Amino acid sequence: KDNMQIITPVTFTTGMLVSSNVSEAYPAWVSGTNYSTGNIVWYTDGIYQALVNRTGTTAPSTDLTHWLKLAPSNHYACFDRQSGNATTATTNMTFTVNAGNFDSIALIGMIGADTINITVRSGLGGAILWQKDMNLNALNILSWLDYFTIDREIKMTQYLFTDIPANSNAHITFTVTGPSLELGEFVFGARKVLGKTQYGAKAGIVDYSRKVTDDFGT
Repeated sequence: KDNMQIITPVTFTTGMLVSSNVSEAYPAWVSGTNYSTGNIVWYTDGIYQALVNRTGTTAPSTDLTHWLKLAPSNHYACFDRQSGNATTATTNMTFTVNAGNFDSIALIGMIGADTINITVRSGLGGAILWQKDMNLNALNILSWLDYFTIDREIKMTQYLFTDIPANSNAHITFTVTGPSLELGEFVFGARKVLGKTQYGAKAGIVDYSRKVTDDFGT
């Protein structure tokens, strides 16, 4: 059986996102604009709400006395290590990341994808180090059993790509197409092998709760 594996993720910072085509639900924050209490804006990695009437030149991310961060922005939601926060797009999602050294990529919570393309280059626009194209509508039918048993409506929501050549200046360009796209997490980092589970191993919880029945049988 296959070994258990984990990816130690590269710590993501806002400066690593080179470009992205996704849109935001709220207007971008503009320095010097008059904002009223309750106004909601987008600024880099977050969605912020004004706590007071505010006109200033200090960005919301560094002015948390006057602004409340509500959620990650759509651009950065898939990089915040919280699968419940997803980056969304209508029919096409494309972004480029200055990733640095890594050898594996994981997609978690990938919903609505028809095609996926991942290209890793040495530098922005440099030589291609690794590339993967996937047509998720082309089923891998290898037998009559597959033909009758594979559900054509079900697609995987998690993908793992390993053995990517390491490069200190690696840039990842990720493109996915399909209706109503969602990507919960885009993780890149170093793969580590933990080993195989021993025969007979079990997992569970220690449960100290009790179930009792009252005089009414409930």
